[in-house]
Amino acid sequence: AASAPLGRIAVSTDALAYGAYGPVQIAATATNLGALPAIFSVALRIEDSNGFTVSDLAARSIGTLAGGASQAIADAWNTGTTLAGSYRVRATLLGASGEVLHEATTSFEIRHPEGAGPAVMLRLTTDRPVYYTTDQVNIQSLIGNVTTNTIVDNAVIRITITDPAGQTVLQRDG
Repeated sequence: AASAPLGRIAVSTDALAYGAYGPVQIAATATNLGALPAIFSVALRIEDSNGFTVSDLAARSIGTLAGGASQAIADAWNTGTTLAGSYRVRATLLGASGEVLHEATTSFEIRHPEGAGPAVMLRLTTDRPVYYTTDQVNIQSLIGNVTTNTIVDNAVIRITITDPAGQTVLQRDG
């Protein structure tokens, strides 16, 4: 009677966090835990924190693996404009007929890189450069997200108008 192939897979990434368009280097190791040679293949995919597939990477056969032997598998995935958040790589070790033998995951983050500058920009203009004391001032503001993939939540713009002595005349949040 033939014994079912026993296998294990481990997976890791080269970093814990990536920015937009960051290359995620993926390393997986498949191990034949059985005493006999067996045929294996590996499927890698990127999932969000809820387990939904973001990207399926090409499944690949690693061929026949001797009993007790291991095989390294390397792949890469580019974050592109994938939204910032928590993600994971799922590695699945498959037997000769496609049955799932083992799965492993490793987590990583996509985020706006520290030191990459602000995530938002602000433009503030008035309709004229000089006003008389009875003039009405028209202030226009524009706030924009300058990141490729980061959602900016709960952003508040505060406009403060001061007199020549530095005393606050008007302050508005919006």
